[in-house]
Amino acid sequence: MKKTEKLEAELDFPNLKLSISSSEPTKGLREITRILHSLHQIEFKGWADDEVSWKLGYLSEELRDSKEGMDFIKHALRVEEGVRHKKISMENKKIIDLESKKYSSALELETLKPKLDKLTHGMDRANFALVHVSGGIADEEKHTIVDQVRAQLPHSEVQSVFTSQELMGKTVVEGIFFGSFPDDY
Repeated sequence: MKKTEKLEAELDFPNLKLSISSSEPTKGLREITRILHSLHQIEFKGWADDEVSWKLGYLSEELRDSKEGMDFIKHALRVEEGVRHKKISMENKKIIDLESKKYSSALELETLKPKLDKLTHGMDRANFALVHVSGGIADEEKHTIVDQVRAQLPHSEVQSVFTSQELMGKTVVEGIFFGSFPDDY
């Protein structure tokens, strides 16, 4: 029996999507490495929107798809020196209503404060912040998260974006902070 080798890869960047297929995996990997190295060398000076998209490629897809969120990020980047990105996830409590036969999720409130402390740690110099809350919890609970972030960053203008989707029983909070930060982040 002859063993066949094959390489298939998809590269997905904010402004570029590539699908690669090769019957020679070693040569294919070299080609992928060459492509990635070339992309790393590209300078987007002069095209602010492309530069922003390139730099913020690590944001969640839902946040990148939010016009409101991306507009806020672009404006904050124009006026602030630094940007920091942090993400936390919290386990949701599963609630099953036997009478109506419905399933829902809620936050484990005991874990909320320590997790948000981790998210905002070192971000007290932020002048602006965008908080993206994603998960299957109620909007009221999402507002609670943002309110607590606002309380921890009283000198920051905090905007929020909410998306709803099932994330393996978790709520994900993504924070993008703008300000003058020390280099030892």
